[in-house]
Amino acid sequence: DAWQGHLGLSLDYADRPLQFSGTGAFVGRRQSVIDRMVTMNALGAIGFTDWFTVGLRVPVVLYNWFYSDEPVAAPSGTPYGAAMMGDLEIVTKFRLLDIEKHRVGVALVPRVTLPSGDVTRYTGTGNFTGGGTLAVEFAPIDKLRLGLNAGAMMRDTVTRHGVTMGSLATYG
Repeated sequence: DAWQGHLGLSLDYADRPLQFSGTGAFVGRRQSVIDRMVTMNALGAIGFTDWFTVGLRVPVVLYNWFYSDEPVAAPSGTPYGAAMMGDLEIVTKFRLLDIEKHRVGVALVPRVTLPSGDVTRYTGTGNFTGGGTLAVEFAPIDKLRLGLNAGAMMRDTVTRHGVTMGSLATYG
């Protein structure tokens, strides 16, 4: 609804989210670039109309254990008690079809990230990124909702440890 706000907090844990195949004595063995990461996301949004919302996601990396070839100790990580900022994300949502009226809801969700994280410690990309999601929600019966999201995140291509990372196809 117009001028209605939303706040949220989530906690994410990732186990070996970025790996590469070893070389030399480690050929064929999987090596972790990022071994473990715990991120807290503070979320806020406000509706400007009943069909348009703007939100902000503030990621704070609470724990990050990673291997680095940069001039930081390798393997390294965040010291206990030290939190690091991730890339801020601005999210908008345009509702195209209202689920309350049609039992099917459709929304377009464009997003932009700002380079506020630390590239050498894998908490940010170092560049602006952008993309979007098409979100579809179904309410076949009362008290049951099913969702399907598909989209893309466009970003510069970088290579670290022989792993090339670029734009992403997203789904959920």
